[in-house]
Amino acid sequence: MPSETGEGSAGNAGTGFSPRKPAFRRTSAGEIASFLGGTLVGGAPETPVTGARGIRQAVSNDITFLADVRYLSFLQKTEAAAVLVREDVPECGRLLIRVADPAKAFALVLQEF
Repeated sequence: MPSETGEGSAGNAGTGFSPRKPAFRRTSAGEIASFLGGTLVGGAPETPVTGARGIRQAVSNDITFLADVRYLSFLQKTEAAAVLVREDVPECGRLLIRVADPAKAFALVLQEF
C-alpha cells in the first residue's frame, strides 16, 4: 500500500523519489520583472532568460541575484543575462531587476519558471 508520500506508487516505482520539476522554461527579463513587481533597468525587457544559477556560476541567458552589497564586485564579473538586486544598487551597465528582497525574488523565480 502506498504511503502518504507516494512511495510505492506507479510514478516512482517504490524508489521514494518524487518526480523532478521540469527544466527552467524559457522566458524574458521583462516577464520576470513583471511577475516580481520589480523594476528593470539597464537592458531590454525581451532579453531571453533560460536558466538560473548563483552569481559566480551563471552563464549567458541565466538569471542570478545579488543580495548583499558586499559582493558588488561579482556584479561586474558575472556572465548572467539579468541580475536581481536591491532597489538601492546603482546602475552599472548590466540588466538589473530591482526588487525589495533579491534572495526571496530568486526563490520565487525558481518556483515559477
